[in-house]
Amino acid sequence: MSSWKFDTPNAQAINKARLDHLVSLGLHLQGKTVLEVGSGIGLLTSLFESLGCYVISTDGRESNVAENLSRHPWREGRVFVVDLEGECGHGPFPIFDVVFCYGTLYHTCYPSHVLESLARVCSGMLLLESRVWPVDDRMRHIRTETTAAEDQSLRGYGCQPARDWVMTELQKLFAYSYVTTTQPNHPEFPVTWPVEDSRHKLRSRSVFVASRDPLTSEYLSTSLLDQQGRIA
Repeated sequence: MSSWKFDTPNAQAINKARLDHLVSLGLHLQGKTVLEVGSGIGLLTSLFESLGCYVISTDGRESNVAENLSRHPWREGRVFVVDLEGECGHGPFPIFDVVFCYGTLYHTCYPSHVLESLARVCSGMLLLESRVWPVDDRMRHIRTETTAAEDQSLRGYGCQPARDWVMTELQKLFAYSYVTTTQPNHPEFPVTWPVEDSRHKLRSRSVFVASRDPLTSEYLSTSLLDQQGRIA
């Protein structure tokens, strides 16, 4: 059995739920240029490849990039080591139609800086999924992480921002910001807020979409919801 944390049964279940949910939103991603940040070992990239997208993937750890290329050699020249919180960030990169940031923001200590950096290279949509605080209190809640794990923070600190904190930051950077009306089919994605279930309170996740242009979809809401649906 692989020792990579990205290969654990729970990680695989979350990834399947994430991608099934993203597809259900009907966001017309076919043929787009995509920047995937915090890509880990590249297990989510295949969705965009299947849609005919041109994908550039980045991760903060050389070991993750090497493993990505070892498993997916056809991605050579399109996977790079980039520190999201570094001074340059993705500054040297071109502008992309879509920026995809799933499971990464909460591993950073300066999420405002990260979102600003990603907005600068995004001409269309930012697709964002993050662990969030179980209560909407407009805070970002700094927490500690271990730097020894390949799926954790580079600096030993992460955050767990509240949903309203995330929406406020996105509204500063994009003309249109949304939370999804449904949640992925996994217990770490609650559908009732604030989260009362003690088993998942500190592992609550939410999905957001920010866009330069308005998006018309029954699966997107400009307001935070106390109750969300669940995809089949």
